Amino acid sequence: NAYVSRPKGFRVQEQPILILSSWSSGANLVNGFLGECGAFLCPPFSKATDGVSNTHESFYYRGILAATIDEESLEFKADATIFKNGFQDWYKKQLPDGKAAGGSRISLAHPLSAFLLHEISQVVSPTFVVLTRPFYQIESTRNTMNAHENLGRVGAQKIYDQIFSYLTDNSKSYLSISFEDFMKSSETRLKLLDYCDLDVSDFQAEEAFTKITTKSK
Repeated sequence: NAYVSRPKGFRVQEQPILILSSWSSGANLVNGFLGECGAFLCPPFSKATDGVSNTHESFYYRGILAATIDEESLEFKADATIFKNGFQDWYKKQLPDGKAAGGSRISLAHPLSAFLLHEISQVVSPTFVVLTRPFYQIESTRNTMNAHENLGRVGAQKIYDQIFSYLTDNSKSYLSISFEDFMKSSETRLKLLDYCDLDVSDFQAEEAFTKITTKSK
């Protein structure tokens, strides 16, 4: 975050960036990139199953989601209204923390967000980013991890169905990028930053990408 020439104030408090995707899609890396470019990611972060300490996935945001929807079955286990109230209280607490940290926007990423987009949008007005990856690659990652089927192709199909149904039915604008394009194309990364209204130079963006991809190795 040290690179960023940020606008004055925390100017889009009610417009967090929301990265929508399945597991094994690369969302945590993309979210980390946004964090290096000035977004506030609401730490502390969850610990990944492979032992990586920094997933760039907010621990408490994940907890609020997982208290409502089971991460393996993808079934509701609590009323969505309970989630909405919990999310609202938690999000309000992130605003002063984000401002104190010098963040220009809040950015959140977790697959379970897909099932609670209506409730999230009642609290805030997200900037939606849909991150895609071929299902066979998602499934390959699941097989490597020997994880539940809903963390692979089966779950991805359910998650993306939820995402696109909500966005289409509610006439929401969004940016869709593929993880492959994000990794290969500086133009795609700059397009993402522009869409998310994160103000960094081309050089700063490449510095941030190099830093975040080096950390992930």
